[in-house]
Amino acid sequence: MKWGFATTAAIVRTLQKDLYYREELLKDFKLVLLDHLSVSWYFKAEEWLPLLVDLIYYGVQTGRGQRTLGEAYSRIAPVDTRSRRFFLESKQKRILWLISTVIFPFLLRKKVKSPKLLKAFDLLSSLNSVFFYYTGRFPSISNLLLQKRYVNIWIL
Repeated sequence: MKWGFATTAAIVRTLQKDLYYREELLKDFKLVLLDHLSVSWYFKAEEWLPLLVDLIYYGVQTGRGQRTLGEAYSRIAPVDTRSRRFFLESKQKRILWLISTVIFPFLLRKKVKSPKLLKAFDLLSSLNSVFFYYTGRFPSISNLLLQKRYVNIWIL
């Protein structure tokens, strides 16, 4: 089966839309917590909110095998370039993607105290961004490792 891979612009639109929805969800969570928790409890919970919001946003959509709101907005779908199947069909791939995209980077920033290791991680992410904008493939390191790309879906 031949696919029309999504353009860099469509993938960037997707990432921006997902970021927008995650930020809105984070803002709503903060308001709810401020209403229901004391200020000291809120400040203890606040540092873990981005992880919780990302797990909810990506876990509900990707974990269930559905496209994210950004992917639906841009009319693209993730595919596994190794197996030539839709990425969301494989539960193991979805779980690995959630761990490598959401949990691992958060815990790395939280637990690693070595500035050199954090700089190396940032450098690797920057190099991947250059590679992405040059080739239009693999917008994140986890997408590269799991061979997750995007194809256009045009349903009229």
